[in-house]
Amino acid sequence: MRSRIVLLGLGANIPGAWGAPAQAVDRAVRRLGELGFVITARSRLYRTAPMGTRRQPGYVNAVVAGYAPWPPAQFLRMIKGLERAAGRRSGARWSARPLDIDILDYRGWRLGHRSGAARGRLVLPHPGLDGRDFVLVPLTDVAPLRVQASTGRTLFSRIGGRRGQGAIEGTMPWPRQPDDPGANDVHRVFRMGRRIAVDLPRHLL
Repeated sequence: MRSRIVLLGLGANIPGAWGAPAQAVDRAVRRLGELGFVITARSRLYRTAPMGTRRQPGYVNAVVAGYAPWPPAQFLRMIKGLERAAGRRSGARWSARPLDIDILDYRGWRLGHRSGAARGRLVLPHPGLDGRDFVLVPLTDVAPLRVQASTGRTLFSRIGGRRGQGAIEGTMPWPRQPDDPGANDVHRVFRMGRRIAVDLPRHLL
């Protein structure tokens, strides 16, 4: 049976209209919930090395899982609106940004692979999903047993403990909100993710 879950990757590495990177990612998650994205799980908040050749600050990354009541194209437009509200503007690939949100998977759909991953085109699952620890590690927090269709292997098995570009450098607490009694203990699935993550290479914990 095809999963109805939608997986989103979020990241930021420079301050913007929504504050520091961790604050922007946290506000984006809360805003998604307010708009109708039913969040069932979120990962820990990770500090990661930037991708690309440009010198820039490290990133804050996370993954959330949930249910989206909109078709993928409409959901993508909504996400782009959130990025703009956080202060993001068009720039070169891998450039610094105050907020980045990617649809990693939408209910298991395959879309756009035949036409290629042109910039701005929605491709599902996300073509950069494999081989990027800054996506795979938080993803295993919320979907540790998820199987990659192209390889038949769990995503957890794809984590390489890589160093350098996109590498995991550590974790940090989610910003605590006044109405949030436990900012890092909100979702039950997240607790399962913590147990799974104990088996990661030491420098990733």
